[in-house]
Amino acid sequence: MKKFIRVFILISLISCNNSITKEINLPDHVPQISATIIIEQGATDFSALVSASSSLDSDIGPDVIENAVISIMSDGNNLYTLDSNHFNSSTSLYHSSFLSSDTTNTINIPDGQIDLIVSSPNYDEVYSATYMPEKPNPIIIYTPEVEVNSENEGFIDIKDQIDISFPINNLNIDESFLISISAFYLDVESQEIIEETMSFQAQEPAIIEEEECMLFYTQDPRVRELNILSNQTDDTFDSECNGSFCLISDESVSTISNGLENITFFIYRIEKPDYYVLQYMICSISSLSPSLAEHYHSVDSYLGQSGSPFAEPDLMFSNVSSGFGCFGMMNTYTEKLN
Repeated sequence: MKKFIRVFILISLISCNNSITKEINLPDHVPQISATIIIEQGATDFSALVSASSSLDSDIGPDVIENAVISIMSDGNNLYTLDSNHFNSSTSLYHSSFLSSDTTNTINIPDGQIDLIVSSPNYDEVYSATYMPEKPNPIIIYTPEVEVNSENEGFIDIKDQIDISFPINNLNIDESFLISISAFYLDVESQEIIEETMSFQAQEPAIIEEEECMLFYTQDPRVRELNILSNQTDDTFDSECNGSFCLISDESVSTISNGLENITFFIYRIEKPDYYVLQYMICSISSLSPSLAEHYHSVDSYLGQSGSPFAEPDLMFSNVSSGFGCFGMMNTYTEKLN
């Protein structure tokens, strides 16, 4: 039986009273496996989201598949296998460490092509392939307190500078790097060290009041704001402080061997000498497989246009054979700044 979807065509921006309603036949949708698996080199765990795709006019959306078999393979050899025993109903995810409390073993993905096969009864098997990128080898120069404003009573406004360079831009592959910065403060009263993940924005912020967010920013066109990975839930943070990550890409400098040198970031932070004082920061830089970078780009674009009736809908990037999901990898470098 054919399903129908109503498409409203706006034929006049001046008079919204004149519109045409047209019915378009859509073929019956055959559910397929959607699988999203992102693996970080050296991590203690990875997770997988496996569901069944749904039709455009579905009211309930995709169904989580709880009896999938997920195989991660290298050169025909099994590296990791997850099945229904690894499914966690509280998160609706498969976790590689769900059955073990051992966190001493870390993920070690070899060089070369890594294959993914996902199967489940009543669905066609799906597959994908990617590779683990090399760990970044950046040069990071941290210059603290390039600007200090102590005129405010009880707290100090501080601006730091961080310059990041990737000396060699590999012209044979598309390179993308995920950046995040965490600050570690001493709570003067408790003498405990408190971690705070900074928000990122792609422009210099307006004046920020005392209780608003700490952030890092840049206006470098090689850097893109990325909001899909935000984990910030603190109600005291300002709505302008979006995600905690940004994405450096060689897209605009893909033919320049030193095209990713001298990317300058600034950090805006506040210190209250009687309450909390900065001890150090950790800068994390993750190289992404091209499939994962494309996935983040497409999801971020899709979320950015949500709610706009005039936006051209973006297609989600997928490197899974069904056309749904992503198989991606990342390799992370961290450096302590103090």
